[in-house]
Amino acid sequence: MKKVFLIILAILLLLYCLVAAILYLVQERIIFHPTPLPQNFRYSLKAIYSEHFLTTNDGKAHINLLWLKAKKTKGVIVYSHGNADNLERWSSIVSYFTQFGYDVMVYDYRNYGKSTGELSEKNLLDDAQLVYNFAKEHFAEKQIICYGRSLGTGIATYLAANNTPQKLILETPYYNLLDIGEKYYLDIFPIQFLMKYHLRTDLRIIDVRCPILVFHGTADKIIPYSSAEKLKKILKPQDKFITIPNGTHNELINYQEFTGNIAQELNP
Repeated sequence: MKKVFLIILAILLLLYCLVAAILYLVQERIIFHPTPLPQNFRYSLKAIYSEHFLTTNDGKAHINLLWLKAKKTKGVIVYSHGNADNLERWSSIVSYFTQFGYDVMVYDYRNYGKSTGELSEKNLLDDAQLVYNFAKEHFAEKQIICYGRSLGTGIATYLAANNTPQKLILETPYYNLLDIGEKYYLDIFPIQFLMKYHLRTDLRIIDVRCPILVFHGTADKIIPYSSAEKLKKILKPQDKFITIPNGTHNELINYQEFTGNIAQELNP
């Protein structure tokens, strides 16, 4: 009887290790959903823009960036986008902000669109800083706004914590990726060891000195409102956390709470 028990225990342990290994190996497919583009692809944008390729610090890849131009520019938004698609989609989304007199620099992460190279948390953050440095070549930091959406909120927070932009805007943020990982991984697995991507917004946001504006909807099924709500406790007193009742993950732009506050922030 004891032998049978030990055999069953060994099988269960083996299955546990096997599932944990699979979860570790496939996590990039869970977190990232890139859509590659051919290098000669032409973007179908109505806005005035220029296209740029930035060589990464390791010299092994390049980051594709679109610079959308406002009619009368008073600054620039460095936009870190969500986890899916590429600049063909995101450039149309961010063109909304040019009406307020801000240029927008939006870029694709490695393996997204025309960007190349290997994904890792270090590369995500280093490449974002590369884009921010490019923005600083053309604008004073007091004219730069860091904007993050969904996955990009952790990246934008990193930029704001390590630089001195005018402000930080977060749309549908998370407390950190470990917090989100608990939604997709079973509680029996050690998330902190299985996940290669932590993006600790919670640790970095306390170092952000500029004003912060946060938007999140209560009906978000991708990044739960409860995860973003944890950030409330560590925001500065003057920061703003805008709750959008019934707001979902990809439709906040349809709510007055979002458009009204964006207009107030960007065109006071």
